[in-house]
Amino acid sequence: DLPRLPDRILFVGGGYISFEFAHVASRAGCSQVSILHRSDRPLKAFDKDIVETIIQASEAEGIHIALNETPVSVESRESGFLIKGSTGAVYEADLIVEATGRIPDVTVLDQGRDHDVTTHHRGIAVNEHMQSISNPAVYAVGDCSASGPMLATVADEQGKVAAANIIKGNHKKFD
Repeated sequence: DLPRLPDRILFVGGGYISFEFAHVASRAGCSQVSILHRSDRPLKAFDKDIVETIIQASEAEGIHIALNETPVSVESRESGFLIKGSTGAVYEADLIVEATGRIPDVTVLDQGRDHDVTTHHRGIAVNEHMQSISNPAVYAVGDCSASGPMLATVADEQGKVAAANIIKGNHKKFD
């Protein structure tokens, strides 16, 4: 929805979305693309060797990856944004994209009904059948499930497993 491609983009968070869009931005002509990630390992849900290859390919594309870095302040200036990091580094950008993940909204379970569904920060705790650990009448998939990475392809497969188990009883496991 942007009227034009910004010249300098900074992504906060080292997950799938940041890496995907950083590569798109770089190949589309951004002169400066950066990713800030809070720990020493981005893409934690993925194989370590593949992640190393992705980091190398990203840096070869000109994408700056700052690990163990968290923005501590953002200042709006006429020339864009000035971002100060927890390491003391300073970054400049025309666009900042926050891509630090999602928190599932399972508040529908709190609307006056006693669902007895165990939840935590990643969503509903489920077994290999995508069935709630605490309430066998509830199945959860995708972002509201505390199982697997939050990717559309994972959610699709979880949905197939849950549907099969709801219809024919728990016979299929999510892998």
